[in-house]
Amino acid sequence: ERGGRYFYTKRLADQEQPVIYMRRGPAAKDEVLVDSNTLSKDATAVATLYDVTYDGKAMVYGVHQGGEDESVLHVMDTDTRKDLPELIKARYSGVSMTPDHRGLYYGLIAADGPHVLYHALDSDSALDKEIFGKGYTKTEIIAPNLSPDGRYLLITVAHGASSDFTELFLQDLSKEGPIVPVVSGVRASFNADFAGPDLIISSNQDAPKGRIFKASLQNPARKSWREIIPQGSFNIESYVLAGGKIFVTYGENAANRIKIFDASGKFIQDLKLPAIGSGYMNGRWD
Repeated sequence: ERGGRYFYTKRLADQEQPVIYMRRGPAAKDEVLVDSNTLSKDATAVATLYDVTYDGKAMVYGVHQGGEDESVLHVMDTDTRKDLPELIKARYSGVSMTPDHRGLYYGLIAADGPHVLYHALDSDSALDKEIFGKGYTKTEIIAPNLSPDGRYLLITVAHGASSDFTELFLQDLSKEGPIVPVVSGVRASFNADFAGPDLIISSNQDAPKGRIFKASLQNPARKSWREIIPQGSFNIESYVLAGGKIFVTYGENAANRIKIFDASGKFIQDLKLPAIGSGYMNGRWD
C-alpha cells in the first residue's frame, strides 16, 4: 500500500506473463499499469515491479527481454500512466526512489563489480553519480534502500549468494553526511529495516537460531545496539515490521509459528493461522 493505493502483480490462467495492477483502495477496481503480455510479439518480455513512492504517485519497474538478467528501468507517473525517459539496460540489485520524485538510488551489478548510484530524473544516465561500491568485487551484491521520509540511505552488502556474511552501512542524506558502517567485517548475517527513528536488525551473530536488535538511526554503530528479541528454541526464518509491531516467523516442527512483539521486543501474542503449515507476511511499520 502506498498513499492509499495498492500495487501488485497478477497472472491469469490464460496469460503467459504477469500484469502490474493498481487499486485506489481495498475494494476498488483493478487498473492495469503494465501488461507484460503486450510488451513483445512473442510474450517473452516481463515487467518487474521494483519500487513505488510512498504517496503512490510514481512507480519504478524494469522490463526484461527473453529471460535476460538485464532489464531497462522505467519510471511511471501512475496518474497519467506516462513513463519518464528510460535508464540504461543493466542488472539491478535494488532500486529506491526519493519521496520527492526527483531521483532514485539503484544497485548495479556490473562487470567490474557492484555499485550504488544516484540518478536524477530527466537527466542523462551517463552522468549518474556513484555513491558506494569502490573496492568490492563481482562476488558481492549491494542493495540500497531509502527510509520512508527519504532522509536515510541504508546499504546492504552481501558477500556471496548465501548471504551468510552481510554488512550494513548508513548515510544521513539530510546532512549530506558520510556513509558510515552500521556493522562491517563481522562474518555473520545481518538484515535491517527502518522502524521510525530506529533500525530493526536480525542476525545470527553468536546466535545460530537468530535474534533481533534495535539500533538508533542517530547512533547506529554496533556497540550501541540493544537486543530486543533473544535467541529462542526455534530458528527465526523471517520477520516483518507492520503497524508498529514486529512479526517474527519461527520454523517449528516443519511448520511456521508467527509471534507478535511490540517495538521494545515485548511479546504480545501468537498470530493464529488457519491451519498448520507455512505462512508469508508483508507489511509496513507505519
